[in-house]
Amino acid sequence: MAVIQKIQKQTGCLLLLIGAAMVAFVLTDLISSRNSIFGNVDNTIGEIRGEKIDYNIFEQNYNELLKQMKIGNPEAEITEEIRESYREQAWNMIIQEKIIKKEHDVLGITVSGKELADITVGANVHQRIQQAFTNQETQLFDRARLVKFIQEDIEADEEMKYKWINFFELPLKEELMGQKYSVLIKSAIYVNKLDAIVEDEENTKALSGQVAGLQYNTLSDSAVKYDDRDLKSYFNKNKDEFKHEASSDIEFVLFDVIPTRKDTLDAQRWTQDNIEKLKNAKDDSVFVDIMGSETPFDPSFKARGNFPEEVDDLIFVSDSGTIIGPNYKDGVFTTYKVSKVSSDSFFSIRASHILTFAKGGTTADTLNAENEARKVLAEIRSGKKTFEEIARNNIDPTASKGGDLGWLREKDDKMPEKFMSELLRHNMGDYFVVSTSLGTHLVKVTANKSKRTAQVAIMTKTIEASSETDKEAYRKAGELASLAQQEKDFEKLAESKKYAKNVAEKIKEKDRNIPGVKNAAPIIRWLFDEETKKGSVSEVLEVDNKYVVVKCSAKRKEGYPKLEEVKDQIIQSVIKEKKGVILEEKVKKALAKSKTMADLAAALNTDLQEIPNQNFKNNYVPSVGNDSKVLATIFAVKHKQFSPAIISDNGVFVVWVHGEIAAQNPNMDIPGLQRSLMENYKSRMEGQVLEALKATGKIKDYRYKYL
Repeated sequence: MAVIQKIQKQTGCLLLLIGAAMVAFVLTDLISSRNSIFGNVDNTIGEIRGEKIDYNIFEQNYNELLKQMKIGNPEAEITEEIRESYREQAWNMIIQEKIIKKEHDVLGITVSGKELADITVGANVHQRIQQAFTNQETQLFDRARLVKFIQEDIEADEEMKYKWINFFELPLKEELMGQKYSVLIKSAIYVNKLDAIVEDEENTKALSGQVAGLQYNTLSDSAVKYDDRDLKSYFNKNKDEFKHEASSDIEFVLFDVIPTRKDTLDAQRWTQDNIEKLKNAKDDSVFVDIMGSETPFDPSFKARGNFPEEVDDLIFVSDSGTIIGPNYKDGVFTTYKVSKVSSDSFFSIRASHILTFAKGGTTADTLNAENEARKVLAEIRSGKKTFEEIARNNIDPTASKGGDLGWLREKDDKMPEKFMSELLRHNMGDYFVVSTSLGTHLVKVTANKSKRTAQVAIMTKTIEASSETDKEAYRKAGELASLAQQEKDFEKLAESKKYAKNVAEKIKEKDRNIPGVKNAAPIIRWLFDEETKKGSVSEVLEVDNKYVVVKCSAKRKEGYPKLEEVKDQIIQSVIKEKKGVILEEKVKKALAKSKTMADLAAALNTDLQEIPNQNFKNNYVPSVGNDSKVLATIFAVKHKQFSPAIISDNGVFVVWVHGEIAAQNPNMDIPGLQRSLMENYKSRMEGQVLEALKATGKIKDYRYKYL
């Protein structure tokens, strides 16, 4: 007993020490971590004009947008695409608040109570409100209903009030402020008469002449000598050309979690095992739910054409209790049971058509179109061509399906009433011609009319990777991640394991996808973490239902690269620059002893190219290519004189201008062109101003950390 008491006493001390150590460890981690309990949490999701943007603001905007969607459309499915769209809107709302609204404040742009009242309940009710308060019977705006809603309904219902404020008042107020800002900016835009004349000349003025010279490719790269001083000099002079955003390069291996043969057999076995059970089930809806079918039970009775093509006919000739399938398509096993059959109020019938249009709007034109359709029918009946062959050359959207209109239900509005009335008078295999508001139809009835409907229970099972398959893919990824920590050559390691290595370059923080991977947020998040350096290897990441192991092969900070990083690019530029100097010397020597352009071309051993009709808006110059320097010289040089040697984008050239060609279609309405240009500039202004404001905002987007 004494020994036991001693052990208990010592154990108690030991547990106390262990507990104290654990508390110290946790506190140390919390204090040093950015998730400190003392409030040093870094929730920065971005920066605008140097101001840090808290993630909670973004999250609040995003949740508000989702809330508004659910209120406006409770049945809508919130897909990943919708979520991504709302995330973008939530971020743009912050930009609007921090940049655009500040511009409004600086300029004193506001919306008064009277202005807001005018577009909500006043004399100029906004179109959006008019649409929301339109009487469904008269299709007219119901002002009395709007007034009642404002004065009574929203005061008695908080949800109604929320909708009014967030769906109408606030958006319309922001829209009106935006319109005022736009008008203010547009009012500063003016095109004078001289601007219009210059524009007209640039559009209509043309010159003729000749060009001769030497392309850069006439001189081999090996003929040019350069050294490191040349490269450094070029880099220093053109540094801004190489400025870049922060980016990284990666190497990575993807591990697809692909269903195995066993997974396929398991899905097939599940399907087969449930066929007899489904057949004998007393309550199909309960059975489908209990068995976990991926297709919920639909109690409605459906007419022809509502089921896949391969089973539709079978369903509608089968009695209650009939099992159809299982069918396999696109990785899914499907079994159908006809639960009940019934009768529709209207007929369904299937047909194909060839649609033609009358050349005019008269009765005679329609009769001619019908006669043409009957000629086509005679050709079909003679066996020269099939109905489907002719239909595939039709301009109608059904052409790709051989004219097939599918199953058409009486009283539906898919086809005009006249068409349906005539169609229901015929049987399978019949042809007829009918003209409607759509045109003239040559119709082939492809199935008899039917009023039969069916309630169908559907059991579906998708072939999916089992947990064992998933674990095996994860194991392989984990093994590679572990080995890559020691192996410097990631490519060599991947090859030894017979894995395909992928590469993605210049990935930026704002990117959401990378080549071969959609929704690459986990990769981006890891890649731009402060602890990720060049050479770092990730743990196993999960993206797009795949596992991935990533190695960071390069990291670049925002700003200017090192010379070595762009050396290959600079070498090509330096070679081109030096070729320009060498070729310029050749052209100058040839020019000195030439009296005509033909003499110059001969001295340079090159062809003389005519410039028959050069317009200032056309950047392409014959024999030269797209070259703004040569183009500018053509319109600047004195006529019938040699231009200086032009060191251009494509080589070194000399131009000679014969003279001006008379404008083919000169604009005689300069005031009209002046107005047109002004409207054009104004229409482009809003987007350009927004981009300019964003640029001044120096926006930094860190959303990759949270998405």
